[in-house]
Amino acid sequence: MTKYLNLLEKILIEIEKSECNTNRFFRPRDSRTPYAGVGSRNTPEITKKIMTLISRILEICGCLFRSGGADGADHAFEQGICIEENKEIYIIKKGYKGSISPFFNILPEAYEIAERFHPVWDRLKPYTKSLLARTSHVIFGENLNKPVKFIIAWTQNGRIVGGTGQALRIGIAHNIKIFNLGIEKEIIELMRFIKKLVKSIYKI
Repeated sequence: MTKYLNLLEKILIEIEKSECNTNRFFRPRDSRTPYAGVGSRNTPEITKKIMTLISRILEICGCLFRSGGADGADHAFEQGICIEENKEIYIIKKGYKGSISPFFNILPEAYEIAERFHPVWDRLKPYTKSLLARTSHVIFGENLNKPVKFIIAWTQNGRIVGGTGQALRIGIAHNIKIFNLGIEKEIIELMRFIKKLVKSIYKI
């Protein structure tokens, strides 16, 4: 993973040296490209560093970060975001775990979506159901009508498990591109995607 970390650091340095217009930082939320950054609370430290760099680069390139504010991967992605307007952190109630995010209104339809994509919904406790409903908003947005363009995640060996698995199941069903950092070939594909995106904007 070190080689990917080094590559991203190099890309970020090149962007910062570029003389291109940096107003993409300040583009309105509605004009930004939404993506989800999710993953296990047990995400390895080096992978979390990679996530932070990825979200930083994508923000500079005009993307909008969405996540659920959980410990581990979610938090690592969020650390890379510099401007509050460039992220949407969905939480299950106002002030949840000290969060100041304004995205705490979980719609009834979000629960319906969550139920459709969870294999044992009826066995879950209300608290767990609310967390999974939050994931519906991470993928589809505040009003559930603006799906993300891609999902970046980490699960061990790319398995579809846990809360992250819910996001992956929804993504697969809706043909949303997924880059799972737990799978080597998908890391390589993501690096190519980022390099192409940066080159298209900053000509580097």
